[in-house]
Amino acid sequence: MRLILFIIFTLNPIIEKLPVLTPFEIQGKTIINQYEVDKFIEENKNLEAEILEEELMMEFYFPNWGEGSCWGDCWYNCVNNASVKSKTNLKPIGKNNYNANLAHDFDLRTAWVEGASGYGIGDYLEYEISTIEEPTVKLTEIIVVNGYVKSLKAWNNNSRVKSMKMYVSNKPVAIINLEDTHAYQRINIEKYIPENVYVMTIRFEITDIYKGDKFSDTAITELMFNGKGCL
Repeated sequence: MRLILFIIFTLNPIIEKLPVLTPFEIQGKTIINQYEVDKFIEENKNLEAEILEEELMMEFYFPNWGEGSCWGDCWYNCVNNASVKSKTNLKPIGKNNYNANLAHDFDLRTAWVEGASGYGIGDYLEYEISTIEEPTVKLTEIIVVNGYVKSLKAWNNNSRVKSMKMYVSNKPVAIINLEDTHAYQRINIEKYIPENVYVMTIRFEITDIYKGDKFSDTAITELMFNGKGCL
């Protein structure tokens, strides 16, 4: 028996024990009501296309966390680059694409969908983030829209992320547990972001899922960032 235990601990000298993070706020209903979207577009069709798109985003796709809140454009004003890639992605179906960048396009009509066999356990989104070199600027939280929220049918049919492992600069730092909801989920990760580091990679690896009614494909509509120190 002692020999068996010795072999196990020799082959696995470090048993991974990571802190578990959960959302500190869940807010809003993000399922798209296409009728309301189409009506809004029709009522504002005289606007220039770029302005209409901005108005559409603010009306339907951005969360409202009250006066004085600072996220999205506010934080991203201090970001030089925030590119994203995935291990796999589902191949296009008709006009619909499912690439990694669609989880970071601030648009609830699109989503990243993994393309691995099964439910995508072990698949991931990996971001490379470069911020301006100011000590006060720091990444503090992620904002997740879980599943494929372009419609209630799409959300129910496709699988969603139940938990994911977060890596910072290739080092595993935490497990993030997500709720099975299509609302915005805010998770504080500030403790795991190093000070005065302006270029880093952050990976979110799927470790468990909520099964969809029809498809094993696992989707994330948005995985965005928020921070502090940027005006």
